[in-house]
Amino acid sequence: DKPAAIAGTLKTTPNFLPITLTLVSESQTLTKRFEVVNDERYYGPVLAAATLQLFDETRQYVGAGTSELAWEIRFKDGQTVNVLEQVSDADDISIATAGLTASPLELLAENIYQESNIESVAINLTYSDKQNIAEIVEVEAESETLKPGDTLVAYVRLQPYRGEPVVKTFTLTLPEEATGTFDVTFRGGMEGPSNDEGPDETDDPI
Repeated sequence: DKPAAIAGTLKTTPNFLPITLTLVSESQTLTKRFEVVNDERYYGPVLAAATLQLFDETRQYVGAGTSELAWEIRFKDGQTVNVLEQVSDADDISIATAGLTASPLELLAENIYQESNIESVAINLTYSDKQNIAEIVEVEAESETLKPGDTLVAYVRLQPYRGEPVVKTFTLTLPEEATGTFDVTFRGGMEGPSNDEGPDETDDPI
């Protein structure tokens, strides 16, 4: 080990990122507080691993489910960012949730303009074994011809997973300077933009 060696500085305090991760299920709530070395490269992987560990402690099997996540990310300049997301998976909700948990910090770490300068992170994660998803079956608009400044009213019929159909109403106000024709696409929250014409039929957390 002599060529590599181990070096350090005495009488200094290590710089860590404090993280609080709370997992809530129907039967219990488990909170873990830990610190990650203040290196952006490790934020995402360590957070994903910690999420999997929490699932292993509370849900000792692999299966489908839905998770709701809420992040509170505090920055050293005093600003706070809150993020809300959902994920549903038919095979392994633990893996799907772990990947999503790490996403915001991975995006900040990949910022090419400036350092993330994160001070602390708190995450509340609620999950259930139910697949809380729905398929977009049909979209109907009250009118296909609108003037600038008018509001488009659309009714979206959803088929929840093994549940009764539901209809949700969405509105979109056109800008006063709008001209010509344009398309409005309805798609699932877990799906990327599609090049296909018309509304996408996809699974969407509800």
